[in-house]
Amino acid sequence: MQKAKMLVTGWMIMAVFFSACGSAPMPVLPETAAPVTDAPPPVTEQPAVEPPIVIDLDSLEPQSVQFQSADGIPLAGTYLPPVRSPAPGVILMHMMGKDKESWGMFPALLQGVGMAHDGAQQPSYAVLAFDFRGHGESGGDAGDRSGMLEDAKAALAYFQSLPGVDTNRVVLIGASIGADAAVDVCSGGCIGAASLSPGSFLGLDYKDALLALGDKPVLCVAAEGDSHSAETCRGGEETGLSSYQVQIYQGSEHGTDMLSITEQEPFLTDLLFEWLEDHVLEG
Repeated sequence: MQKAKMLVTGWMIMAVFFSACGSAPMPVLPETAAPVTDAPPPVTEQPAVEPPIVIDLDSLEPQSVQFQSADGIPLAGTYLPPVRSPAPGVILMHMMGKDKESWGMFPALLQGVGMAHDGAQQPSYAVLAFDFRGHGESGGDAGDRSGMLEDAKAALAYFQSLPGVDTNRVVLIGASIGADAAVDVCSGGCIGAASLSPGSFLGLDYKDALLALGDKPVLCVAAEGDSHSAETCRGGEETGLSSYQVQIYQGSEHGTDMLSITEQEPFLTDLLFEWLEDHVLEG
């Protein structure tokens, strides 16, 4: 009897337990994130990489060239092709008693061949340095100054015929007689000129030659002790041309000798490169 009573009590307890469980509210489970898939992450586009510029350094070697002035006088020059063609061009005209070699390393700097060896990007110009008649390897008489103007014109025409030259961006840089020639003939096809120590040495007045160029940029450089050239540069300011620029150094150096001035800033080489960048590359 006792055993039957314990069984009944156990069944009653279990009934109450299950009844209580059935009436209790079910717990609310938090929402779960979507299951992680095995899809790969999105691919980020990488910027395009330009292929390296292949430069044939052998093609950049200086070339000896010859052409003729209007009266048949043979003229000699050195042509430095640009790293990339076509390129803006620079003609270098030496001073009296010197020749095309008097420019030293300046032609190679303009060409940019040093940077080409390093694969760097920098402005590269086509460059022609030539000998006026009676100088260097050219024929003719060094005293024929009117003929030198014809030499400068012939150099410009020859240079513009070369395939590596952008004929719409040619400038003339000259020293002494070359400084005058650069301005005197620039109206015939160049976009600007730089004069190192001019002095109306070829028979044409420097200010008149400037006025003939109109708004074409001209840089005039002289040393204070080279009084005639310094006065010529300052006199050019009287024309009122907006694109005319003057730089006067202390000392008495003349023409390409000013390239050796290293104790004054801006260095002449830097000044010329800045002027070219302003008026040839960005002009």
